Amino acid sequence: MNDIINGLYLVSGAVLPLFYLPQILRFRRDQTLLASYSLSKAACQLLLRMPALLFALFIVHNMFMNVVLSLDLAGRCLELVAAVTSLRVQGLPWNRVVLRLIPKFAARKHQEAGAAADHSVIAPLA
Repeated sequence: MNDIINGLYLVSGAVLPLFYLPQILRFRRDQTLLASYSLSKAACQLLLRMPALLFALFIVHNMFMNVVLSLDLAGRCLELVAAVTSLRVQGLPWNRVVLRLIPKFAARKHQEAGAAADHSVIAPLA
């Protein structure tokens, strides 16, 4: 039974990164500054997934789990890099790209602290 569960976990983990591919390919054609894509959500999900890989590597010591989590993180990283690249190719300056990486609640605090922020970057994320 354990072998079946391990096999299903490995297959699901190998298939999961394939779902990032259509999104990555869409970024290459995008001309809307990724208006419908939440860069901050993608960045947060990537950062929040990293402890799972550390847990698998250093606590669980399960090869299947390591492979699945590594594939998922690789897909998430590629998606985020493709999104940032798309924004830069479309001419969005680095400071505005960074603002899009910050979650809305933190961006508001950043704005309230007196930092100059472009509200047009935050608004499409609603």
